[in-house]
Amino acid sequence: MLGTADLCMWPPPDLEERVTRLVRQAAEAGVTLIDTADAYCPDEESFGLGETVVERAVASLPPPLRPAVMTKGGHTRLNGTEWGFDGSAEYLRRACRRSAERLRRRPLDLYALHRPDPAAPFRESVRGLLQCVEEGLTRGVVLSNVDAERIALAHDVLGPSLAGVQNEFSLPRPDGRREIRLCERLGLTYFAWAPLGGARGVAGLARSAPLAAVARAHGCTPEEAALAWVLAAGPVVVPVVGTSRSSTLRSCVHALDIRLTDAEVAALG
Repeated sequence: MLGTADLCMWPPPDLEERVTRLVRQAAEAGVTLIDTADAYCPDEESFGLGETVVERAVASLPPPLRPAVMTKGGHTRLNGTEWGFDGSAEYLRRACRRSAERLRRRPLDLYALHRPDPAAPFRESVRGLLQCVEEGLTRGVVLSNVDAERIALAHDVLGPSLAGVQNEFSLPRPDGRREIRLCERLGLTYFAWAPLGGARGVAGLARSAPLAAVARAHGCTPEEAALAWVLAAGPVVVPVVGTSRSSTLRSCVHALDIRLTDAEVAALG
């Protein structure tokens, strides 16, 4: 999956051109899902920017190439650039409708709760997501940044409408195996965001001697070996790769063909 968070939250002057180019290159490389959110924007005034540029990028492709899109709601922007939350059922339904309008697709391919609202009962948020499905606003629901207990609760409420989970998972942040195993049992996709650990994580990967050894054995870069480790965590795992560079995108696609041995996986963590 191609992630667009970094580009849209810190947009360069040529944002739309870059996103369009990356989405086309991703689609041509076989990527079938693009990740965005209404809160992928630099400030409150530009709320929805990420969805708007992704919609235009996808629409610029010939229909056979157009990937599906997952967007998210539940994060807000307050006082300009500060992050906020609203996980109420009413807000999520309203946000989902607005996302469908910006993305010009109803139903949406996938709609995700961006992050649980500390001030809202989680069950209420899940019921709001179920209402989005029942109203024909989205085909399926994803939960982002949730633990195993919340996944199980949501599955009880949503049933087959729950399509997946989007959590952080990487060599620097490997605390996700419990949720991955649960997704396997429930038949859910596990979308791993920041699969290289973010900017700090990438710097650390370059200094890892065990990772360098695995990379040499497979004739790949340490970053590609790290992505292969993420993929080895289970057949339901899909990395969410955010990049603004075509070379990085090609490298990430190459990682799909790397198969680590069980010993290599264990050696790395």
